[in-house]
Amino acid sequence: MDGNGTDGQDCGTARVRDAARTRQRLLEAAFDLFSQRPYSSVGTREIAAHAGGNITLISRYFGSKKGLFREVLERLGPAREQEALAGADRETVRGRTLAAVGHLLDPGENRLKRERRLVMLSMMEPEVADLIPPAIAAHYDRSLSGMPGGDRQTRTLLVASLVTGIGMAMHFFQDRDLTAVDRGAVLRFVEDAFDRLWEGGAEESPDSAPDNAPDRAPDGQPAGKPDELSAEPAAEEDLSAPEESGEEPRAAEGR
Repeated sequence: MDGNGTDGQDCGTARVRDAARTRQRLLEAAFDLFSQRPYSSVGTREIAAHAGGNITLISRYFGSKKGLFREVLERLGPAREQEALAGADRETVRGRTLAAVGHLLDPGENRLKRERRLVMLSMMEPEVADLIPPAIAAHYDRSLSGMPGGDRQTRTLLVASLVTGIGMAMHFFQDRDLTAVDRGAVLRFVEDAFDRLWEGGAEESPDSAPDNAPDRAPDGQPAGKPDELSAEPAAEEDLSAPEESGEEPRAAEGR
């Protein structure tokens, strides 16, 4: 070692690189196993063995199995895109949304399908049930934060339902021959629905009635003109004949 301690610095840098590689191997091993089986059926010893490391490394780098799972969630595609999509315009978010749906429609396995399967396999696991919903909801909240209008939360929920619904359907139908599915038709439907939901904030509020809609009174009944509503009902004319009393009718005054 020279007087400047170069060898020591090199050794320290190498240890940092080794630690980063070890963490990455553990994360990849955990993702691989959690995307195949529910959280509770995957053990830390199995994860460490899959990564080619020691079980004590999980506690060292992640604190616990749940801590490791939390970081796996943070590295999923939706979580990685949060910063990039925060406040993005319609064209950008629409492009990412259509790309995601396209990957879900692709035949065979891919990273996005494995991520969706990981979420579905463990979302009902008691130990991590508090981690998954906030992670997914945060992705859609940030990705769609650029949508105009005061009802953005409602439309965010509908976009999330559309995309996650397709992902779940592809998971449920994975054993069927889906080659006959019209990919273009699905993507056109998603694009049209996305544009309608995005533009919904610029449209007229649901509370404002269209021009051709009948006016309504506060009680929900059709509203008429003010004088029609306030006028007393006209008394009905008595057309019944006078009863016979044996007397002649009295003559009108002045005759």
